[in-house]
Amino acid sequence: MAASLEAVERALASQEETNRALRQSLEGYRQIIDRYAAAQERTARLVQSSVDDLKAAGDGQMEAARALLTPPTWATGPTAATDPFTQMIKAWTEAFTRFSGERTTDPRSS
Repeated sequence: MAASLEAVERALASQEETNRALRQSLEGYRQIIDRYAAAQERTARLVQSSVDDLKAAGDGQMEAARALLTPPTWATGPTAATDPFTQMIKAWTEAFTRFSGERTTDPRSS
């Protein structure tokens, strides 16, 4: 009977050690997963911020190009001196618009 009790005690002690080791292992995995998730969130925020900044810069450049294409209110029409520049900026604006997926509107038509 004593041998049987000793065997049960050893089995229980072994089970406790196994449970402790499993808890430590699971805690280690949990920490790894938490760190990975946090890194993924930071990466997603960084990418979104970069895309937003790039879009804002492109929008600003588009507005500047449109402003250059819009003749001043005092001008009665394009002059020979500004026509080549206007055509160049219009071509750039249309190319950028096609690249960014926006629809182009010629400010002179409104």
